[in-house]
Formats: sequence, C-alpha cells, structure tokens
Amino acid sequence: GQQLKIPGVKKPAEAAPAGGTTTPVAGSETTYTVKSGDTLAQIGTELGIDYKKIAELNALQAPYNLEIGQVLKIK
Repeated sequence: GQQLKIPGVKKPAEAAPAGGTTTPVAGSETTYTVKSGDTLAQIGTELGIDYKKIAELNALQAPYNLEIGQVLKIK
C-alpha cells in the first residue's frame, strides 16, 4: 500500500524517547516531569495513556501549554 509521510510525525518505533522522566510516587500515583520539546500528545503516546486523560488528571485545558519542569500526574 501507499505510505503517507507527514513532516514532524514519527512512527512510535522511530520516535525519540520522551525528554522527561516518570517517577512513581507513594501510593499508585505516577508523575512525569516535563522537559524541553515535550507535548501532551507525545507524552501520552510514549507512556501508553491518552493525552486527554493526562489533561484531566492535571486540570489542563486546551491548548495544553506545558512548562519545562512541570510535574504531571500520569496515573
């Protein structure tokens, strides 16, 4: 079949690792520290969670502006 290449979009296997770090927190909560260049969609894809769920957990609203060093709840 035909493949469409979209600049700036990579297949999951080709995507660079997320710049931030995930850290388990006491209980069942996991956090992610935002690094330069991170987007909510990228973080969600790399961690296997829908970006809308991350937004909901962190009371974020579109356009989902993130700050370097911001700590996001993941689970």
